[in-house]
Amino acid sequence: MEVSNVNNSGATFNAEIITNGNSDIIDHGFIWSEYESFPDDFSELISLGQKGTIGKFSAKISTTLEIGILYYVKSYIETSDKLIYGQYVTFISEGSLGPIIEYFEPQSGDVGDTITIIGNNYSRFVERMAVEFGNYRSRIVDLTNNTLKSIVPNFFDDTLSYISVLVVGNLTTSENTFLLTPPQIYSFEPKSGISNDEITVIGKNFIPGNTKLYFDTAQVEITKLESGSITCIFPSNFPPKYYSVMVKVFDREVFAVDSFLNITPYKYTGNPME
Repeated sequence: MEVSNVNNSGATFNAEIITNGNSDIIDHGFIWSEYESFPDDFSELISLGQKGTIGKFSAKISTTLEIGILYYVKSYIETSDKLIYGQYVTFISEGSLGPIIEYFEPQSGDVGDTITIIGNNYSRFVERMAVEFGNYRSRIVDLTNNTLKSIVPNFFDDTLSYISVLVVGNLTTSENTFLLTPPQIYSFEPKSGISNDEITVIGKNFIPGNTKLYFDTAQVEITKLESGSITCIFPSNFPPKYYSVMVKVFDREVFAVDSFLNITPYKYTGNPME
């Protein structure tokens, strides 16, 4: 077992199988860790699959290696009834590259949606990885060998942004941008009313804590907010007329097609003899 080509893009692990003991090799590869005991929850692994013959094998490791860290690495082979490890060697890493992002889906969505990122050179452990939408760190909810799932973060308000994946600090950014879906208004009811009437706006992509409702340019208090509806009480100090209805989520604005008609009786406060 030896380690060669140690540089800032990774390292190459090399080993040789002297004998297979007349057993089929169903898997072989390498394990590396910062710990001599190779604890399972702190050890990375690369599987090279079946091997039909004895002899040399190697793997170029270009991810999960932090600069300046002493690593322990050993080879393994697995037969139908045995798992055999070779003697470990050590090396000091000079760093490694970021992961590979092949694509992500869906390419548009809203805060709280789950985005799947397909790629390669991921770590086995969520704790060693991170995902960012623009400058916003998101939460990873699932991770496999070449797939991770992450939640579009709260307070994220960039209409278009790149997605970045980090492995032990090494960053790769997507070629395509992610589109944050704007809010939409389908309708509101009632279409007319008087002061203190309850009005409900139906739509989508409303974000609690970051959504505002306006009649013309006047913001009104929201009494109930869900991702698909907004409820308010029409204020008592608005004069009778038509009002545009607008929802603002972060800096994204959307207007209803219809206007709300305030039919509150007009109260004349001047001198009727004038």
